[in-house]
Amino acid sequence: MTRTYGAAVLAAGLLASSACFPGNSAYLAQAPGPSAQADTNAPVNQQQLPGVVEYDTEASPNQIAKRRADAYKKMTQACHGPYKIENEGPVLLDGGRDASPTWVIHFACAAPDSTASSQH
Repeated sequence: MTRTYGAAVLAAGLLASSACFPGNSAYLAQAPGPSAQADTNAPVNQQQLPGVVEYDTEASPNQIAKRRADAYKKMTQACHGPYKIENEGPVLLDGGRDASPTWVIHFACAAPDSTASSQH
């Protein structure tokens, strides 16, 4: 069963298809809005833009697991703490065919759960 994640996943993934994924690494293609560096030319919705992290899935299951773990680490670092995955999947062409062996994750920073530390 093929899942399509929309043009944003396709666009982000096509950028990564030319990027190099060394070893067991993931690639932070775009920092999420709140942690992105301010730019006077940025769009007005900059703070709402998701972060995008990508990794190559053309590898052994063990290597893919290490790349996903690295993706988790990069998302935590980009958010300086908790985050949530908004959307993820392979890069797909029109018609649902895989465009590349790149897995794309869109994520957003989440506020730390203030109730978790107060519960005993």
